[in-house]
Amino acid sequence: RGGVMTVITSPSTTGVSRGLCVGPSDEIYLAGGATGDFLVARYNSNGILDTTYGTAGFASVTSGFTSGAAYSAALQSDGKLVCAGFGYVSSATNFVVCRLNSDGSLDTSFNSTGVLIFTTGGTSNRFLNDVQILSDGSILVTGRVYNSPADDFFVAKITSAGALDTSFGSSGVKSVSTSSSHDVAHRSVIDPSGYIVTSGIANQDWAVTRLSSSGSLDTTFGSSGISAIDPGTGANTGDGVYCGIQSTGKIIVAGYRNSSSSIYVTRLTTAGAVDT
Repeated sequence: RGGVMTVITSPSTTGVSRGLCVGPSDEIYLAGGATGDFLVARYNSNGILDTTYGTAGFASVTSGFTSGAAYSAALQSDGKLVCAGFGYVSSATNFVVCRLNSDGSLDTSFNSTGVLIFTTGGTSNRFLNDVQILSDGSILVTGRVYNSPADDFFVAKITSAGALDTSFGSSGVKSVSTSSSHDVAHRSVIDPSGYIVTSGIANQDWAVTRLSSSGSLDTTFGSSGISAIDPGTGANTGDGVYCGIQSTGKIIVAGYRNSSSSIYVTRLTTAGAVDT
């Protein structure tokens, strides 16, 4: 009927798919988690599970953490897949990034194990929601982290070899408090000038930040590097506040608005103001 359902192990198993990307031959990668593992499935272009990938079509990663899930995936030009999410280490959430070879095995040229686990930049609530491959082969990951008194936007840059790029931000990471309360970054994109544009939720509103390529806030954007967006009255926190860049550099921001159970889309100028 034009759809695909894959049973991972049994109906009692909890599974979630959060990341999706399409390869050069129209193969489809789904990344998520099941039974506490990072899990990636690969489908042929016709929607049939590719059983030559990993084990019977699935690649599973648990190295270095006890339970976790991939929330995003991105394909490199060489066919290797990078996944980002979280994993528990000693009962605490850690940032987790892994890289798989084209056959679904761990790429041990990435941090020697295929997996990078780190806690740099905050004390808890470490989750990665997005991963992007940059033009130089480095990796940009985006999410949230707790820095007292609340969660902040979080962006980190990782070298192609699987180490934090210490030339970026502070020790390879940048956290930004966009409000006085709960902040969660969902997506980062690179604009035509090389700036890193990040979108997410900020307390009861949305926010967009702009960083230089070295990880510093661009204070010419919005208010001191942050553009606050009020998508309407009432409680507007929702999931999935994503951004994209038009050829002119203007920023499209879209997401779900809880207060009216609706989708909201807006556009910002290159200076970070709502484009009226």
